[in-house]
Amino acid sequence: MLKFNRDALQRGYRAPLTLVIFTLAILTTAIIGNLVQTPVILLLWGVAVSIITLFLVAYQNQPGLLRWAVYIYDNVKWARKWKATRNTEDFLIRRIKVLNKQVVCIWIKDDDVS
Repeated sequence: MLKFNRDALQRGYRAPLTLVIFTLAILTTAIIGNLVQTPVILLLWGVAVSIITLFLVAYQNQPGLLRWAVYIYDNVKWARKWKATRNTEDFLIRRIKVLNKQVVCIWIKDDDVS
């Protein structure tokens, strides 16, 4: 029955401030302890976060990146020397149009609508 009535269940979404502070203190202690043992973890974490952020930003800005690719293809002489054909430019333009037609969905809770 929980599977069918899940959205109707009451949820306590507020946590006491003391619990939040206590949890943050434990997490901070654990992270600092791990960094003291092996500082390479900080470097690995930084590299992983940077790569993930780069991919997410690139994915979110695909039409803009494709517009830059078309601009470079059209206006830079050495770009024309690539093995790319006219079909490459047509493909990029078609892809931009497809991405621009995608629907954007914004979720609003019923309680927040005025």
